[in-house]
Amino acid sequence: MGVEEKVDQVLAAVKEEHQLNESRFGELTSRMQEEHELNESHFNQLSSRMQQEHQLNDARFSQVSSGLIELRGQMGQLEKNLTAKIDQVFETLSQDIQAIGQDQGRLKNRVDRLEKKVASL
Repeated sequence: MGVEEKVDQVLAAVKEEHQLNESRFGELTSRMQEEHELNESHFNQLSSRMQQEHQLNDARFSQVSSGLIELRGQMGQLEKNLTAKIDQVFETLSQDIQAIGQDQGRLKNRVDRLEKKVASL
């Protein structure tokens, strides 16, 4: 075999290896593209789920927040009602104590008069 034949064989082997490498590169590129698309699809699904959870949490927070605001208003009204009721009971109790004091004073005067009558007998 001559030098030219050997060069042709090496050249044919290099060309064959080049074609195999091109084929492998094409397969790898195709696989990478498929993986990229799959990863992008998964990312989009996760992103969509996160967005849904975010919206759900926002809705829940809004409900809780409005409930607390309403509860705060009810607590304020309850405090006013209780304060008014306590003031009313205090006023009634004060009047009752004054009436008892007056009754006690009259009773004491009556007892004093009765004691004087008994003493004068």
